[in-house]
Parts: sequence; C-alpha cells; structure tokens
Amino acid sequence: MKNEILAKQNHIDNLYKLAAQRHLYSTAKNLMTLQLIGSIPIIIILSLLLLINEPTLKLMHWESSTLKTIKDAYAVLFLLLDLCIISQKITQYKKQAAVIQESFDCEVFSLPCNEITTILPADEEILINAKEYQKIEPDFNSLINWHSIEIGTLPLPIARIICQRSNCSWDKQIRDKFNSLLLLISISLFLILFIISLVDEFSVLNMLQNIVIPFLPFFIFIYKYRQDQNNAVKRLHDLKEKLNIMWKKILASPQDSNELLNFSRKIQDEIFRLRKINPLIFDWFYKKNKDSQQQSMDYSTAKMSNDYANRLSENA
Repeated sequence: MKNEILAKQNHIDNLYKLAAQRHLYSTAKNLMTLQLIGSIPIIIILSLLLLINEPTLKLMHWESSTLKTIKDAYAVLFLLLDLCIISQKITQYKKQAAVIQESFDCEVFSLPCNEITTILPADEEILINAKEYQKIEPDFNSLINWHSIEIGTLPLPIARIICQRSNCSWDKQIRDKFNSLLLLISISLFLILFIISLVDEFSVLNMLQNIVIPFLPFFIFIYKYRQDQNNAVKRLHDLKEKLNIMWKKILASPQDSNELLNFSRKIQDEIFRLRKINPLIFDWFYKKNKDSQQQSMDYSTAKMSNDYANRLSENA
C-alpha cells in the first residue's frame, strides 16, 4: 500500500521546516567558525609575534611586554565571550534546528510527537528562519525530494524504518569522512612544523617554544573535535545496528504494524537526542560530499525496497 511520505515531504509547510533548520544549523556553524578563528589562529599569530627578537620589535614600534599583555588580555576576553555568548548560542541554535527537524520527521513519517522530550516549534519561528534561508536559495531546490523516491510504493511502517536508517547512515558516513580529513590536516601540519624545525636546526627547547606551544591550542581543538566526532559516529553506528536487526526481522516474517510504530518512535527519540548533542560539520564539507552521499543513500534505499518486494513475492 502506497505511503504519503513523498507527497508530504514536498509540501510547502514541510519545505519551510527544512529551510528553517538549515538556516539555524548554518548560523550555529558560522558561530563555530568564529569560535575557531578567534580562539586559535589569532592566538597563534600573537604568540609567533612574541618570537620576533627585541630589536626587530622596536623597529616596528612594538614592545614584547606590551604584545604579551595584549595576547593575554585577548585570550581572557575571548574566553569569556565564548563561554558567556558564543557557546550558548551554538547550543541554542542546534536545539532549535533539531526541534524543527523533529517536527518535519513526525509530520512526514506520520509519527506521533513525543510531548515529553519535544516542544513543537512556533510557526513564526519556522517562517522567520525559512525566509532567511530563502535569501540564499529562493526556490528550495536542494530541499525537494528529501527522501528517495524508491520508498514511494512501500507500506508506511516499512518506508518509515528505511528512511530512519538512511538518516542515521547519511550522518554516520559524512562524519567518518570528516574525521579522516581532520586526521589528515593534523598529521600534515605537524609534519610541516617538524620539517621547519629541522631546517632551522632548532633545539628541543626552541622547538617547544617556537612550534609546539603556539600551535598547542589548535592540536587540542582538533583532538577534542575528533573525539566528539568519534563518539557521534559510535552512537550512530549503534542506532543503525538496531535498525538493521529490525530489518532482518521484517524480511524474515511479517511484523505487527503497532510494534513497528512503537519501534520507530523510540528510534526517532534517539535521533532527536543525537541531533541536539552531536558536533557540527561545516557546510562546505557537507556540500562537497552531498552528491556522493545521495548516490549511496539512493542505492541502499533501492536495495532495501527490492529486498522487501522479493520477500513479499516469495510469501505470496
């Protein structure tokens, strides 16, 4: 029996929801970029300036003591700005986006909303953020057909589970790729700095002072960011495995529709929770990998749809 997912996902109200959550996530990512630039590159530049010898500094009309005071004052002020405003705003925008995306999923999947964990977003909030997104993409082209057309002829409980699995798989795959990029950047930068130290014949002490210490905040950020991404990948992997187990049961024998509904609601609760806490991924990386990700998801969805159709034909 045909479901309504494909029709509902392209309804203008739901496209507004997708646009709104996109804008909110992008705003959070822009703040994360500010957080990154403000806390790492600027500190590195100020630290490297302190390595310039005193005569050169005087020619530039600078004093090392003054520069050190500026660096320390900037570090403290930016830390306070980050703790009091930037980090809180990032968390706020992530939660708003997750709530709106949850509203989209519940509407499109015909899932009851979990009133304990989710407060539905106000229509005004959706409209305001969707209009901001429309300034970049007026026609919503990239938001149309959010879920693959392959699920169009499947029963709703089956199509819903396939879509939920696709959501988890998409998120996990792009985080895996991003983690690999972070590792490559870290190793490359370390090797470049190490080669510079060899060329300049730095002593161990000079290497620590001139290279390791100035760039330490960057390496700490990358390490923590990769750990957060690794934890997110593990959580998504575990959730995907639960969906795989259920899928095997569905292919093995017919499942009660109410049980599948309850299962999907529990899965959706976890998807919503992860959307609120998982670390962000920059838009440029998402856009760069979107086409290959979409091909992978379409292939997986088509295969699952065919497997289900084959199971029905075998039992007919």
